[in-house]
Amino acid sequence: MKQATAKLYIRFGELPKDGRSRVHISGEPLIEEAGVSVYKAIEANGLYYPELPEESNAAGISDYFRYLMQSDSPVYLVTGDLIWLEGHDREPLLANPVIVADLTQFYRQTNKEGGNDGNNADDTDDTGNADDTDDTDNTGKQQTARGAG
Repeated sequence: MKQATAKLYIRFGELPKDGRSRVHISGEPLIEEAGVSVYKAIEANGLYYPELPEESNAAGISDYFRYLMQSDSPVYLVTGDLIWLEGHDREPLLANPVIVADLTQFYRQTNKEGGNDGNNADDTDDTGNADDTDDTDNTGKQQTARGAG
């Protein structure tokens, strides 16, 4: 008998304690979502990638690339109960999200030139401590998001 597998999603940022994401404009919360904002996870060869929602609006596309390229927030592989409402940026929303794996090290770069000196925003983790993880494989190529396991 074939077992059902849980759908996987990618979450940028910590899970909100109250289970509801917020849309921020200029740093101020503007809209409270019905659940936790996530992106569908696409698995390819043991790696996980976020999928841009279909028919995304301009704000959604902007947020997607900002999370991928500029954000220093943690990145998680999560599962949960899909809510049949979309988020403000047309992204899926989850109730009861559960973190499956921490993918942060595969999404965030460190200072390769002079090492991690803690003086650059990319050199510190979310607690402000120097982040000395190396996101390169032994060939010097940047790794991408790997799955749990």
